[in-house]
Amino acid sequence: MTPFNSISDAFQLRPSSPDDTPCALYADVRTVAGRWPPRCTAALDAFLRVSRTGDALGYDGVVTRYAFE
Repeated sequence: MTPFNSISDAFQLRPSSPDDTPCALYADVRTVAGRWPPRCTAALDAFLRVSRTGDALGYDGVVTRYAFE
């Protein structure tokens, strides 16, 4: 269940975004933090920073750095 009335409402989260692609929703890790598992959140963090490591808040509340080889 989403807090939006429709899927198109979800894409309006970033009205200042230069494009309307779904990828704009994932321009910030905070969008998925708490909803995705920590390793997945860290993978997004690494991707956005064009890095082989990413940080994510774990289930225990501690920030963990994951390495992607």
